[in-house]
Formats: sequence, structure tokens, C-alpha cells
Amino acid sequence: MLHLDILDSVRSIEDALDHLTHTELINGYKVKGHEAGVEAEKVVKISKLPQVLLLAINRYSYSLDRGSSKLHHNVTYPLSMRLRPQWTSDDCPERRSAQYQLIALVTHHGRNASGGHYTAHVQQGDGRWLHFNDAQVDFVAQSKVLDQKPYLLVYHRA
Repeated sequence: MLHLDILDSVRSIEDALDHLTHTELINGYKVKGHEAGVEAEKVVKISKLPQVLLLAINRYSYSLDRGSSKLHHNVTYPLSMRLRPQWTSDDCPERRSAQYQLIALVTHHGRNASGGHYTAHVQQGDGRWLHFNDAQVDFVAQSKVLDQKPYLLVYHRA
């Protein structure tokens, strides 16, 4: 599972993956046994392609003055996604053919992080989408699936 931050500049899952996998410079990093701080790099990359890729969208933030709050802005996500080489490590097998299909998503309905309701959209084997809302299950159009503000996306390797 990858946890994706959706800061103000993030408008798509691709933006969030770019943000997750960019190289971060750390000045003054303390190495055990050394007094002086050094410059270090922190890098997050996908090293092995999973059959099922779970993307957890961090739709909640916390600050000392406001406590927990929910992030409501839209973040687009594709039905089909090819992982970009810069998101994977150089030694990742099959990194050039990393194609995934959206098969499910979970959405939190509610104004804040302390309450609300969860629903799920799941694609059937025949390509039709179902919406699960407690005991009620309905067919929904693909356009409705892409018009959510999910907090969990489930992709299957194509």
C-alpha cells in the first residue's frame, strides 16, 4: 500500500506519485558515530510490482490549532494507469510494462475526520460497476465512479 499526500498542488494521482517519489535533500543529517551533520537524500521508489496496487489517499490532515480536518479537493484518478519509470527503482523487474486497471475504490462521506460513512465501488468481471452502500447494492455508470473523492483506490495489474 502506498500512502499518497494530496497537498494543495496535487490535482491527480499522478501528481501524488510524483510527489511521493521525488528526491528529498536532508541537510544536517546525523550519522551514528559522527559529530557533524551531512547532506543526505531520501528517495521512495516502487521496487517490485504488485498484482494489486493499493493507493491510500491521505484525505485527512492534522494541525495543533485545528486538530484533524478532512481535505475535500478533487484529485483525479484514471481507470487505466501505466506506472512511470521514475516511480520505480532501476532494478524493478518489468518496470517498463507496469499497466494497472482500477477495480475498486472506497469513499468516505462526511464533512470531517471524526464522523461519516464509507461506501465502495467495485468493478465486476463483465466491466460493470457496482456501488455498495451498507445493504444497498446498485449498478452505476463508469462516469459516476470517476466522480468520487476516494480515500482508497484498488488497481489490478493488467
